[in-house]
Amino acid sequence: MSDVIQAITYVSAGLVVLFYLYNSLSDIAILDVLQENNKLLFIDTTLDGKFSLIGLLSGWLLLNIAAFGLDQDMAQRILTCKNKKEASRSLILSILFTIPIVLLFLGIGALLYVHYESTSLVQSFEGEKITIFMYYILNEMPEGLRGFVTVGAIAAALSSTNSVLGALSSVAIEDLYRPYKLKKEPSTDETHFIKASRNAVLLFALLLFGMALLSYFWQRYSELSLIGFALGVMAFAYTGLLGVFFSAIFTSRGTAKLVPFSLVGGFLTVLALQPYTFGINIGFAWQISFATLVAFAIMQVLPSHSK
Repeated sequence: MSDVIQAITYVSAGLVVLFYLYNSLSDIAILDVLQENNKLLFIDTTLDGKFSLIGLLSGWLLLNIAAFGLDQDMAQRILTCKNKKEASRSLILSILFTIPIVLLFLGIGALLYVHYESTSLVQSFEGEKITIFMYYILNEMPEGLRGFVTVGAIAAALSSTNSVLGALSSVAIEDLYRPYKLKKEPSTDETHFIKASRNAVLLFALLLFGMALLSYFWQRYSELSLIGFALGVMAFAYTGLLGVFFSAIFTSRGTAKLVPFSLVGGFLTVLALQPYTFGINIGFAWQISFATLVAFAIMQVLPSHSK
């Protein structure tokens, strides 16, 4: 229930920004400005592997398969459903609900472009650069609306963080620690595992904090855009999982012993394709596609009946 409330707050904050921006541009021909600057292009057929039709049908498709089909965060939510039919409906609705949210923030981005199209930004914060969206919120929105939008952004962060911590703790305790502990001490009661789960949440919170610090400096060093960096980081985790998944679903090859090699192979392939590693500069869609193919190929080394 808390996730729903946080999501509503997040979307409401986006709507506030959208309407405020739109009203502030009432004397400007918005569509004409966007058309003149080629911002209304609906189908992009370039092969850069980024935000094009080819990227949508390759890396983006794989990314969504992983996010909605393999991510423990989503799986954990589905497990709360009463039956398979309800779980399927929940998953489909969650995918459909992302469409208006994406359109909402695309609209905000388009209006921000129009707003600043003829305006030179003067950085008013010492030190780090900030995004245009954050600049607009902190500099040009009234104080009350500014606070509401900030709360919406915090709500989105908390919603994601809570789900991730729960998923990580669940996997660590139920899939790894519980079998080990029960094998060693069969009489261990549930109280022990509840305490272990709480400690796991704290441990993973600290690890995520460390990852956040690493990502901050990593993104600055790589000089990638924020969204490009975020998608690239997701590719590190998802490509190995996708290779194992496709091997299990579509072939009769692959063994449990090959799974760690496939996961590592996908990770290393993404790492090798980063511009700061060997100077290879390709879009994240190609990175995900190539790394998934490598992970899948590793799983095909042995037939499934080989142990």
